[in-house]
Amino acid sequence: MIWIIHFTIINILLYVSKRKKDDGFFIKSTFFYSIFVFGQRWMTGEDFPGYLLYYISGFTGKEIGYFALQNLFANKNLYFGLFIFLIYTITVFNNFKFIKRINKNTVFMIYLYMFLELYFMQMSQIRQFIAVSFFIHSYYFIFQRMYCRSLINLIIAISFHFSAVIIIPILFIRMKLSKKTMFYFVILCCALPLVNIKVLFNLGILNTYSHYIGSVYDTGLSFFHFIRYYAILFIILLYIYNIKIDVSSRIDRMILNGVLFYLVLYGLSFQFAPMMRVSYYLKIFEFIFIGYYIKDIKHFSPKLVKGTIVSMFLLFYLSIAIIDPYNITRYEFRPLQLRENRTDSELRMEIHNFYYD
Repeated sequence: MIWIIHFTIINILLYVSKRKKDDGFFIKSTFFYSIFVFGQRWMTGEDFPGYLLYYISGFTGKEIGYFALQNLFANKNLYFGLFIFLIYTITVFNNFKFIKRINKNTVFMIYLYMFLELYFMQMSQIRQFIAVSFFIHSYYFIFQRMYCRSLINLIIAISFHFSAVIIIPILFIRMKLSKKTMFYFVILCCALPLVNIKVLFNLGILNTYSHYIGSVYDTGLSFFHFIRYYAILFIILLYIYNIKIDVSSRIDRMILNGVLFYLVLYGLSFQFAPMMRVSYYLKIFEFIFIGYYIKDIKHFSPKLVKGTIVSMFLLFYLSIAIIDPYNITRYEFRPLQLRENRTDSELRMEIHNFYYD
């Protein structure tokens, strides 16, 4: 039911925005809708009960940003949902702010974002996705040559999820990609699902993650991902062939580099699934690239292009709703409260019921 409600509300908000001829209405209303509906959720998201267990047991990891904030709330016996609301609000705010920084086709980008896998992932893997939301700003600022602000956002990202360290080298690779070079790079990405990179995880800092090889996390991606990956590659190749690329624009350079590295990481995930987690740091560029250049495609009707893109992403949305990999279907709305009125034993029973009912 939540999938139908979500689809309906977003399209109603878009319709009202078009009628009012007010883009700001759609941007603001989708933001407040997100934090009101999904910020005030309970036992929604595959990893939600795991984070609740951290909260009530006082578990502390090496990511000081997340766990210091968690323990601050827990020590004052504050309602766990209030903590989730704060983390989720920061995540969504950062994502919206990043999209607005692009300052082109903002409404279309946000519309796509509201139906993407990314939007629902952040309700499950809350710690990584708040890190992602800070990392993308670090990425933006380094292309704008605002190195201090980039560093601050990077440090915050690492303080929420240490995996952000792995992606640091990409911050220093800022290629000027011509249309021809970009086209050939994306063609090469077609072969990446065949490339086995597991040997690299025995080297240097990557050795920290070598225990993932052959683990329960190192399972092959589904056929859905195979279709999705090549569909995205096809669309991006079609875009590149039909658009003009401004290599002097810092925004263009950031988007081109971001989407290329995302495709590389996504492609490598087929042989080593944990790489998928690394690709999340740049996943936003999947729809940023498509939304940014949507009106620049030559030789095709703009309405046809937009209709095709929206249809494709809504098919992805439908598949997510059916498969429900992030456990969103069991959505439960629970209004915010200041204090937790249940005992730890009662909360542990809810965690047990989540996994075994």
